[in-house]
Amino acid sequence: LVIDGASQADFIGSDANPVGPEIVIDGRLALGGSGFYFLTCRSIVVQDLVVTNFAENLDFTGSDFITVAGCYLGTDALGQSAGETSGLGVYAGNCRNVLIGADTKSRANLISGNDVRGVLLDSCSIARIENNRIGVDRTGQKALHNNFESILVQSGSDSILISGNQIAGEK
Repeated sequence: LVIDGASQADFIGSDANPVGPEIVIDGRLALGGSGFYFLTCRSIVVQDLVVTNFAENLDFTGSDFITVAGCYLGTDALGQSAGETSGLGVYAGNCRNVLIGADTKSRANLISGNDVRGVLLDSCSIARIENNRIGVDRTGQKALHNNFESILVQSGSDSILISGNQIAGEK
């Protein structure tokens, strides 16, 4: 399953948001819940989207082979301010083979401005959180904190790599 927001610029023939993803999924009217909820899925790629104002912007439960790249999670489309009600940037529970970010900074996620946490790994195995901007704006020059932990790895998780991220502390 591939959810690819980068196709929008190709469709309209121009880049409507030169500083971030084109497509915004906004949960202000959703009354809680997840922006995207993946239950026991396999081979998921979510890329180049702004997902904001959900209780969990991205929720992966019992899923395997997950990639999240080039997304703004918890911010506005410009990556300059927090969404109004974003709870958790990325939740992965009981998952395997998770990549949040990418091998290069050009495919990094912006995970900031969430009311709770940036990333929560709960009982995950073989996960990488690499080259993201967490708790800062898109430029990396201004703090845009997540309220609690930027990254929380809970018990039962193993083989976790956290590397190359720019992280500002919680409020």
